[in-house]
Amino acid sequence: MKSSQATPRRADGLLTASVLLFFVLLATRGVALEDLDAANLQHALSRFDLALHMPHFPGYPVVVAASRAAHRLTGDAVLALQLPGLLAWPAALALLWTAMSRHLGARAAWLAWGLTAAAPLTWLAAGRAGSDALGAALALGSASALALAWPTDHRHADRWLSLAAILAALTIGARASLLPWVLALGVLGMFHRLRWRAIATGSLALAAWTIPFAIAAGPDLAVTAGDFLVGHFSRWGGTAWVHAEQGIGLGERALAWSELLLAHGLGLRGSAGLVLGVALAVAGVKGLRYLPRGPALYLAALVVPYALWIWIGQNPERPRHLLPLVSAAMVVVAVGLTRWPRPLAIAVPIGLLALTLPVAWIQATVPSPPAQLADWLQQHHRPDRVQLFTGQSERVLGALVPGFRTEYASDMDEVERRLGTFHAPPPVLLWTDEIPGSERAPAGYGPPRRLAHLARDPRVNPHHPQIGVWTAEPLAATAQVLP
Repeated sequence: MKSSQATPRRADGLLTASVLLFFVLLATRGVALEDLDAANLQHALSRFDLALHMPHFPGYPVVVAASRAAHRLTGDAVLALQLPGLLAWPAALALLWTAMSRHLGARAAWLAWGLTAAAPLTWLAAGRAGSDALGAALALGSASALALAWPTDHRHADRWLSLAAILAALTIGARASLLPWVLALGVLGMFHRLRWRAIATGSLALAAWTIPFAIAAGPDLAVTAGDFLVGHFSRWGGTAWVHAEQGIGLGERALAWSELLLAHGLGLRGSAGLVLGVALAVAGVKGLRYLPRGPALYLAALVVPYALWIWIGQNPERPRHLLPLVSAAMVVVAVGLTRWPRPLAIAVPIGLLALTLPVAWIQATVPSPPAQLADWLQQHHRPDRVQLFTGQSERVLGALVPGFRTEYASDMDEVERRLGTFHAPPPVLLWTDEIPGSERAPAGYGPPRRLAHLARDPRVNPHHPQIGVWTAEPLAATAQVLP
């Protein structure tokens, strides 16, 4: 392994780059809530209640705590949910740079820093209100700190090991789905001569959030956790078991994850994306060839368990789960690029940034479709006259326009059942095409009409990039009063 000291000049350069990255990410952050998860977290800023999905299990206690602190400082709920991730990513990349510089040289460190910082998924996740950026940054930071704890006789090995343990413990509290990554770190840490120090430090950090979380969650925590896990793995979580019942095999899931990694994680679309993709692939192959055995085994120990977990246990419609894998892949690519002429090597992260910036600008200027729907409702309708049935955007609307009567419906049959409980048809009936069967009107209503089509570039988030709003008139006129 190479050893490269962090000279004052390099340290100053890293600090400058980290501060600049923070402000650029801040300038291109999303303008509104994105989805159900973000809305649940916004509710948790004022009230923590897992039973009411404020937020939903597993509760994200580290994210909620950090966001509440940010909310007290900023007074802006959306910024408060974004700020922990916006701060954590530059810090995590600084740790990555430090670890790469020591073990693989300063040139590889800067290339890995630039590639990871420029990747579209990194940029988009950091600018979203949610738990993804903070969780993945803590995971990357803990892996980098553990790498810095070797060799074990390094004079600061104990400090790096303790930091790795603290960050790993916080990672679970930020995103429980990163548990396989953290467990792999734990196994690797057991080979360190100071492992008992790490166990003690990590246990204290784990207790710092698990005890308050258990108290806040209350006595129903076990029941809530069980219900959530059963639902995730057997009904709605998009896992391999759910997809098997739908006739979707493991090969199709692997293909879906691969497409997400290339198109959304790395932004490799169109002719420019194809050229850049070839460059990344060639550099990655070369990186695998020249990556020293120690770092290669270290990366494999982290990546393989986590990749297997998301392949089997996560929804391949959600690219955010790929974020830790993007950073690991960029380490390999960076090693390969060190074998290229300097101008060509530098051109790769610059090219990646050129693909990322337009998408980041869309995120910064165009609200998510649910947020657009909230604005549309306020502009075109009165809250006391509208009954809206919708899908997952219901939670976002509840956070942004709580005055409107909005209900979740699993299908149009449920819409009909709900309407059947009303004393009279609502003055304005609306529903969105998130509901299966939305192309037909409920029984007792005339032909459906589409009133609005709210969309955003799917490169920002391929999961539900558009929402259509429909209405219909009742066939028999009755008193127009909501129950």
